[in-house]
Amino acid sequence: MKVIFATLVFVPFIGWHVYSAICGMRTDVSESLTASADRTHQPAIFGLRVTHHMLFSVGLAGAFVSVVLELAAATLVWAFAGYMVAYITMVLATVLRIRQRAAQLKR
Repeated sequence: MKVIFATLVFVPFIGWHVYSAICGMRTDVSESLTASADRTHQPAIFGLRVTHHMLFSVGLAGAFVSVVLELAAATLVWAFAGYMVAYITMVLATVLRIRQRAAQLKR
């Protein structure tokens, strides 16, 4: 029963985020609920959104596997900590790229 519930909860979200990332890469436009980002005009924001979709889908897949395999709580804590480190690093790298590009445009 737990596997069926996990499948019904996690798989649609995993599929949606993977689909959004693939569509963004194919069309060079990443859509979100608030706005869209074009690869040519906003490369850093576009990269952040596509990477976010892929990283979030991997996080959901990890949660799905941990529920199905009934992994220990310590494993979930390590997986969540690894996800947060990767996500924070991605956001900081994007902010630095935006600041560097803004500094180059001012010159």
